[in-house]
Amino acid sequence: MPPGSEFSFHASNYTIPETIEVAVKKITTPVEVENRQSFLIVRGRLPESLSNTFARISIKGTAQLGCKHKGGWLVKIVAPEAAAKQAESPEAPLQGPETNTSKERPMETMHPDAGSTAGN
Repeated sequence: MPPGSEFSFHASNYTIPETIEVAVKKITTPVEVENRQSFLIVRGRLPESLSNTFARISIKGTAQLGCKHKGGWLVKIVAPEAAAKQAESPEAPLQGPETNTSKERPMETMHPDAGSTAGN
């Protein structure tokens, strides 16, 4: 994804829109919340300052009955010129973190059949 790309996700309509917090690589990110009656659509943009790195889009929210949920996704942010170089030379690795120091697994690696407890 290039810097400044739009991202979106759905949230339960029981989520209190004002409690939704989003951060990208610990940078608080403004979002717009659209109520679609049976669910919410939350939209934001990746910070322009992040380029050629991996970043976690972290989300938090609270439901009307007080239940709290958090989650997120790990994304690869690549400037357009770096993406073009990568396409020309696929063996050239993206300059980014050597290791994942996060104690959480990215949500896209979790699957209900793999023993995930996400959402429980």
